[in-house]
Amino acid sequence: KQKLRTLFIFKNLRHKVVVDKAKILSRFAFMQMEPEESAVRHAMSAMEDTVFDWLLLLQEVLMPERMDAVEMVRSLARQIRERGDCIRLKTLSVTGKDLIQAGIQPGPALGKTLHLLFEKVLENPAWNEKERLLAEVEVLKQSQNAGTSKA
Repeated sequence: KQKLRTLFIFKNLRHKVVVDKAKILSRFAFMQMEPEESAVRHAMSAMEDTVFDWLLLLQEVLMPERMDAVEMVRSLARQIRERGDCIRLKTLSVTGKDLIQAGIQPGPALGKTLHLLFEKVLENPAWNEKERLLAEVEVLKQSQNAGTSKA
């Protein structure tokens, strides 16, 4: 009985994973991604690597007129992966703990700051250095302080 229950749970989990991946594919299927590194990094950051690869295959089938652009995106994705560009929040050079040590309060502001830094790194992977990101945190804190002192 326990074995059957375990199999049922795994089957439903696997089904949920497939459904989640299908939802991502359907959301991005007709997105006309520009063959530009920043745009490709942003798209890659929204899904697992295999799902991104499936997306490119799907786009080739759905939009054959964009075959050249899709191939350019595939080439850029390959380069991004080979270089090891940060396309996942978990590979950002700073963590929530680092931001707390830098004076950011735990809570929504911490998450917002992490995402702002991640966006900067998606735009320019050279920014993914701890010192550079922490310096940007200081700039963000100063601009927030300037904004609150005017109020």
